[in-house]
Formats: sequence, C-alpha cells, structure tokens
Amino acid sequence: APLRFNAAIDGSVEGEVTNCVTAIGTAQGGPDVAANATASVLAEKADITVTKTADQEFGLRGELINFTLTVTNSGSAVLPHVFVSDKLPFGLAYDSSAGGISSGQYVNWTDVGPLAAGESRNLWIKAEIDGSVYGNLTNRVDATAYPEYGDPVNSSATADMESRNICLSGHKYQHNATGQPLEGWTIIVSNETRSWTNITDSDGYWQVCGLGGGNYTVCEVNQPGWKQVYPEGCYEVIDLAAIIHNTGPVTGLDFYNDPGPGCNLTLTKTADKATARR
Repeated sequence: APLRFNAAIDGSVEGEVTNCVTAIGTAQGGPDVAANATASVLAEKADITVTKTADQEFGLRGELINFTLTVTNSGSAVLPHVFVSDKLPFGLAYDSSAGGISSGQYVNWTDVGPLAAGESRNLWIKAEIDGSVYGNLTNRVDATAYPEYGDPVNSSATADMESRNICLSGHKYQHNATGQPLEGWTIIVSNETRSWTNITDSDGYWQVCGLGGGNYTVCEVNQPGWKQVYPEGCYEVIDLAAIIHNTGPVTGLDFYNDPGPGCNLTLTKTADKATARR
C-alpha cells in the first residue's frame, strides 16, 4: 500500500531539493532486500520589494511633485498578482497617476502582476502641494504579492519631501536719521488672481505667507499727511518659485515715508466781495 506524508518548504534552501527514501525488507530464511528511490521538488522563494522616490526635495504651494514607485519581484517564484496602495499625506493632493485609482488619501493599483523572478514594474503619481500642511511630508507605499503557493509577501517604502511656507516680508520706516518704525500701515501683496494684506506691527514689520510660485506686486497704502520716499511705487517680484529655489527667502521689501503733503490736497473757495448787486 502507498505511504504518504506532507512536508513544508521552510525557505532555508532554494532550488532543487531531493528527498531520498530507502526500503528494507526482511525475508524468513533468506537475506534482507533493499530498494532506494528519490523525488525532487523545486523550492522557490516568494519575495517582493518596493521603492519610492520624489523628483524634488522641496516645493511650494501649487507645485506638482512626481513620485516614482518601483515594484520588483525579488524572489525566485512567479508572483501572479500584486496589489499596490499609496497613501498621500495631508498637504499633498492627488493630481494624476499611471493607472492608479484615487480614493481619498489613497491611490490603489488592484493588480500590477504577473511578475516573473527579477522583473520590475514602474508606477508614478503626481501630487500637488496644497498648502494645508507645511514642513516634512512623508508619502508611503505598500505592496502585497500573492504567489501561486504559500502565503502573501509584503513590502513598504516611504519618500519624504518638504512643503515650504513661502513668505514675503519687510519693514515700514520713517525716512529720517533714526529710521523710526511705523506701526499700523497696510501692505498689499497681489498676483493675477488674488491679494493679501498685512498690517505693520510696532517694529514696522510686515509679512505675508502661504504664497506659491509666480509674479507678485507689493505695495503700501499711503496715509494722509505722508509721502512715500522709497521705493518709487511698488516692488515687483518676478518668478518667486525660481528665486526661492535659487537664492532662498525674499525679505527686506522695506518702505520709507516722510511726513508731507504727498497727494493729499485740501480745496477751498472764496469770493472777492462779501456782497454783490445786480
């Protein structure tokens, strides 16, 4: 009658594994008899590795960040089915991807298999910096593969980038020898679509943050009894994103004013006689 037993591949050895069996029979009044046989199986290891990179280390509100995901079959067994799920952190909003399905913070690929041993699949996600969170943002991806035999295998990876809170700033001073700071003055920062206002504090300091790339105009609102000395008009900041990437924060947008008539005019009217006759 056949004898049966089960053995589990424990992963300690890969490749061809040979099982040997020896049967010995004892006969009455005669010599023992023996027979040998072998059976081989191919022991394969199921494994998966996922990596993730961002195309830039930092960015500004409104910029798109491209994340590259690489899923690799790092084992020797074929992986027929592979599920990939990417979680965008708060501060990044989904824009597009290579076949992924967006669901809230998650971008999912239901199956990027099959993957042969050593084979890789490249995926990508584009996400916009939405300005809701600033600082370091960590994007995480998880991959789960299902081999033909055995348990699922998993891998995860992260990619970090910095969402920078970009500001324009300066001071408001009286144009004299002491450079007295002027408090309570309105500064307006504007671009093609909107404007921001800020009021100078007791040190004459003003600051407008949460800006993205593009061009900006920075103006003061003059007050009665004062005239603007410097600059002659407004500041023009061209391509803020390029400035930040190349040289850093934009500060020192200062305004200087003197007490004076400026453009504040007073009109009076008098008659040359107190009375008149027809």
